[in-house]
Amino acid sequence: MLLCDVCNEEIFDNEDIKCNKCKIFFHFVCAGFRESNFRKLSAANKSKWFCMNCKDSSSTLNVETNKEIKLSIDKECSHTDKILMDLKESVNFMSGQFDNFNLKLQDIIKVVNDVSKENKQLKEENQKLKIEMRDCNKKINYIEQKLVQNHIEIIGVPEETNEDCSKIVKEISTALGVNVCVESAFRYQSKIRNKHGKIVAVLKNYENKKTIMDMSRIKKLKANNVNAKWKEEGIYINNYLTQINRNLFYKTRLYAKENNYKYVWYRDCKIFIRKDEKNKVILIEDENSLRRL
Repeated sequence: MLLCDVCNEEIFDNEDIKCNKCKIFFHFVCAGFRESNFRKLSAANKSKWFCMNCKDSSSTLNVETNKEIKLSIDKECSHTDKILMDLKESVNFMSGQFDNFNLKLQDIIKVVNDVSKENKQLKEENQKLKIEMRDCNKKINYIEQKLVQNHIEIIGVPEETNEDCSKIVKEISTALGVNVCVESAFRYQSKIRNKHGKIVAVLKNYENKKTIMDMSRIKKLKANNVNAKWKEEGIYINNYLTQINRNLFYKTRLYAKENNYKYVWYRDCKIFIRKDEKNKVILIEDENSLRRL
């Protein structure tokens, strides 16, 4: 015989319901069911039913469990919040560092731009100074050449002990059949062994210079025409050039030879070149003039 745990009365067939947890039997009415609802319960639902005591116990357990879960969650959240705060501080620090780096970068860019601008100005000024220096050197060279416009150089004259260079120049002019006034003359020592040094003579005026040079081209003077003791070697009379003009004249002649130019000459302190009779005369001011040919 089954007794109801609530009313302690006998339970008849089809009127009982058993708690799934404590396994105690109850009248369905004592368990709080209406008959109509109880009759509708399936066997599966009846097997899942809990009495009030077990429900309260389960609720209490659930509450405790929920509290523990909440505490655990709160702890995890607190830890997560700390991580997020640390991360936020790190981000703020990095942001500050980036802002500081950006400011420094802007300063560096400004300095670079200023230096670049200054460098450009210096290059322009340097180029301007180069042009001015080149023009200045040209003027100086021209003035120096004008100062020696009455000078000639004589190549191929044999050297003698205690020679009088002015007298030798007079003898050369006599051999050519011209009369020139020699103000002074001296000989350069040759850098080449066993080669006669050239004689440089200063004549009274440009007309004297032109006269003796023109006649030397016509007569093709030999050393033995001046002094019978000398060998039959050619004597040549040239313009006396500054070092700059001498080098430029040499390079111009070399260029003419390599590029089939027929004419190169010097006149009035200037150097000229000409391809042939059909082409125009070109003034050679410096090596750039040769590069532009």
